[in-house]
Amino acid sequence: MMTSVERVVERTELKSEAPWETQKRPPADWPSRGPVTFNRVNSRDISATLQPHEKVGIVGRTGAGKSSLVSALFRLAEPQGEIHIDGVLTSEVDLHGF
Repeated sequence: MMTSVERVVERTELKSEAPWETQKRPPADWPSRGPVTFNRVNSRDISATLQPHEKVGIVGRTGAGKSSLVSALFRLAEPQGEIHIDGVLTSEVDLHGF
């Protein structure tokens, strides 16, 4: 019966997400070219550069981090490390502009 109370308490202690709007805005045509650079992203320290118009498949076993990588890319979860799109650090862009 206390499970519901525990979940409510857990939700009150969550770190807040990135601000909806910040002072730093990407260019109006962003992303225009599309290169994506991952630099030591998440706990597995993934580093990769994806060129514009390059098609990439993400494969791996269950629990390998495929979903975590996509979540970091779209900022569903704030990543550790850096992700750049067209040279813009995504963690500095407000969620509204993203």
